[in-house]
Amino acid sequence: TSASVRYLASVAGSIQQLAASGQDALFERAARLVAGSKGRVYLLGGRFSRHLAGMLAGYLSQLRDGVVDLGEVNSRAVDQLVDISRADTLILFDYRRYQNDTVRFGLQAARRGAHLILFTDPWMSPLAAKAELTLTCPVAAESPFDTMAPALAQIEALTAHMLAMIDDETRARIEDLEAIRSENAVTMDAARKTEFRPIRSFPGPKIKLR
Repeated sequence: TSASVRYLASVAGSIQQLAASGQDALFERAARLVAGSKGRVYLLGGRFSRHLAGMLAGYLSQLRDGVVDLGEVNSRAVDQLVDISRADTLILFDYRRYQNDTVRFGLQAARRGAHLILFTDPWMSPLAAKAELTLTCPVAAESPFDTMAPALAQIEALTAHMLAMIDDETRARIEDLEAIRSENAVTMDAARKTEFRPIRSFPGPKIKLR
């Protein structure tokens, strides 16, 4: 068996382990914290996990306003601390080997009263001690590097959970956003309304809002 096949099998095993971990109650709590945040929802990750933060920010920004993707800790992100308050929620991604700057930022945000939601591994980032909610997932794989695939599946599962509980206001926001995208031909399925004609038809929206 090749190294790549062994690796993919190990990743698939980790995702199955995540699926069997029974995190529905955690997804419910996270969904309600995010949807109910009266202030902004900030997202921050590390060198690799910042990509997860960015993807989740992209999903959440379709469901509510006030979503801020900080990326990773830099001078711009640090400056954002001045605006973080008790009304805000900070979603953090921190996996082993755990980053000093990410932990420090989270602790400072907690001192300012922000609600912390932490995504981490089974060994847990030091931020777990301050987080209001901690979601873990397996990261070990047949590689010297940890896998982020289960973590990606986890944030997509959270998004699916939130989509299953959307209210009329959120539904109207998504429909308005889709109308704006269509008017501006943001995606190729909308481009048929412009001078550009795609070479094939595209399926309709993956999210059917009723």
